[in-house]
Amino acid sequence: MGLFYIWFTIFILESNEHCMNTREQAIAYISGAIATYSLRKERGELEDQASMYDFLAKTIPKDLESEAKIELIDEIFQYVSNRLSRE
Repeated sequence: MGLFYIWFTIFILESNEHCMNTREQAIAYISGAIATYSLRKERGELEDQASMYDFLAKTIPKDLESEAKIELIDEIFQYVSNRLSRE
């Protein structure tokens, strides 16, 4: 399900980019990037000391950097974590 979620998030982001404002695009991108980070960390594809914030800082597109603040990243991470912990 994780890879489908990432693909779906990216697909939705790309197909609706013209309809979404910058904040909505950042939210979609960050949620997909958090899922990617989690999967890659779980598989051992990232260094142990690589933090989620470092990963996001390296991958966020320039046009979304103004919206991708730590507060938004934390809010999205909390939301995703809480929703997944209920399943």
